[in-house]
Amino acid sequence: MDLLTEGIETMTGLVNAIAALAEEFGPDMKRAAAKGAPPSATLAATRRFGTALGGPAAELKVCAEEFTTRMSNIDATVHASLDMFQQLPQTGEAQETHSFLHQLIDMSQASREGLETLRLFRTMMEWLTNVSRDLRAPAKDIMAALDLVTAAMARVETWDQRARALV
Repeated sequence: MDLLTEGIETMTGLVNAIAALAEEFGPDMKRAAAKGAPPSATLAATRRFGTALGGPAAELKVCAEEFTTRMSNIDATVHASLDMFQQLPQTGEAQETHSFLHQLIDMSQASREGLETLRLFRTMMEWLTNVSRDLRAPAKDIMAALDLVTAAMARVETWDQRARALV
């Protein structure tokens, strides 16, 4: 679980860095797109923004790939634990079991909330792919990362269902 949390924190930091870049470049992009601004200003602003996004976008994609691999391993372990809990009679260690099950349920709720934010962020990235070819590559890296994370986090929902059945 610590590895899972670490991956999420790393990706959250990268998403925040990307959002900060969007905020930083927003005024330049707005000025460049203003009525009467030369097309060269728009091109220059989108190139600067695209270049700035390139590094964090590529890093986010790599982190998402690593997270997906890690999540696959964690998923197998969680399901094995749930299988074991399902087969064991309730004993004096039930408190630890219930604590673990509630942790999975809480994680699922947080995951649902986070996934909604990721979906909205992905929609914004789709829009960026249409703004300029200079933004297309970093936006596609970001969308690929978001798709990987969304698919990986869907596994948490199955943990929730199984954990609720055992509580």
